[in-house]
Amino acid sequence: RRKKEMVKSPLDEISGIGPGRKRALLMHFGTAKAVGRAAIEDLVKVDGISEQVAKLVYNHFHES
Repeated sequence: RRKKEMVKSPLDEISGIGPGRKRALLMHFGTAKAVGRAAIEDLVKVDGISEQVAKLVYNHFHES
């Protein structure tokens, strides 16, 4: 159980981001924090991330 908690990421909270897209984003940017700082244009460059999904990710990190 502890290991599962350590693996949680803010990306898990976004609907439409499954394990494959999460892995692609983390491989491209390195960390979830870096994904949060990325612009929509940078997110679209990741394989498997469409403009619509990129907007979901961007809005998730910039809503507050």
